[in-house]
Amino acid sequence: MESITVLFDDPIFLEQFTKTLLIIFVVCFVTTLIAGMTNKVVIYFNFKDLFISFMVTGIWFVAAFLVVIYSTEGQGENLNTMQTNILYITAGISILCAIFTIKQSAQHNRNISLGLLIGVFKIITGLLFILIALGYLFGKSSSESENSSG
Repeated sequence: MESITVLFDDPIFLEQFTKTLLIIFVVCFVTTLIAGMTNKVVIYFNFKDLFISFMVTGIWFVAAFLVVIYSTEGQGENLNTMQTNILYITAGISILCAIFTIKQSAQHNRNISLGLLIGVFKIITGLLFILIALGYLFGKSSSESENSSG
């Protein structure tokens, strides 16, 4: 166990390990996407399936917005009861949506292991899509403010 700890302390190994994991992830992502486009697997069966898959991660952005709304001045890092309840409810909804997404994927692909992989793919895709959309929105608003000031 000591040798594994030593390996992860080495920055060069850690960088190569991270790049390798990223390459494996991208290859799996592209392979799954191609399999879905060629109708080998079912990724999104209908709009409800798409919506629930995006809710797994999307609901956390709604929760963050609500937590900010219910924050009080001088609160510091401690959460009040309403904020804590919002986070617990959000976690519950997110877990239920993730379970439903994986269950639907297994049902439509008629295979539990493939359904698990496709379900995880859908959840990660939802997260990436939301992050890209937010990056585009915030990137556009910051570039517009730079153009108006210059």
